[in-house]
Amino acid sequence: MKIGNKIRKIRELRDLTQEYMANQLEISASAYRKIERDECDVKWSRICRIAQLLSVTPSRLIAFDCKNPFVSLDDFFGTGYIIYDS
Repeated sequence: MKIGNKIRKIRELRDLTQEYMANQLEISASAYRKIERDECDVKWSRICRIAQLLSVTPSRLIAFDCKNPFVSLDDFFGTGYIIYDS
């Protein structure tokens, strides 16, 4: 799975909008959508900032496996979601 899809899945789990993410990253909503669609290269510094906004570490973001996103409650995000580190 590509990084953009991982970002999108975690953003949705966090119940955040694309507009919120774009605003926090100080980019346009269309530029942010390109990140989630893997239509552009994303610099490491931007991946780190996105991970911070999603309340995950960059390594967890990169390792995210959306096939089994839920394990049990109250750990990974502190909001009831645990994500596998496959």
